[in-house]
Amino acid sequence: MKNINEWTGRDFLNDLWGIKAKEVKLHKPYPELVKTERVDEFDQLANNRLVMGAFRYGSILEQNFDTYDLVTECKNRLARFEKDGNLEHLIDAGNMLRLRFMWGRKKGERFEAIDDGEHSKKIK
Repeated sequence: MKNINEWTGRDFLNDLWGIKAKEVKLHKPYPELVKTERVDEFDQLANNRLVMGAFRYGSILEQNFDTYDLVTECKNRLARFEKDGNLEHLIDAGNMLRLRFMWGRKKGERFEAIDDGEHSKKIK
């Protein structure tokens, strides 16, 4: 393991992966999981909708998202999904969160990775 001051992001993840994999006895190597643990279709559909939005409203880089309540809009989209099962609403909700994340950074908000111990619970 390298000195912490010499780590790159990739080194950190690889070293952490090695430690965690031993703890939880995962059977797939980190590089394989990087390829499989993703939802490319969701990302593509979400990106397509952002591009279409640029045609309608202008680039997200040029907009002022202080004029929108993006978290509430995300919740509205989730409620629509729960009502009608249309996955498009999930894509829209995801984009609301992407935009809120991007705009929050511009406002000085930060991302701090923590493990608060709260995880999704299985329904059955």
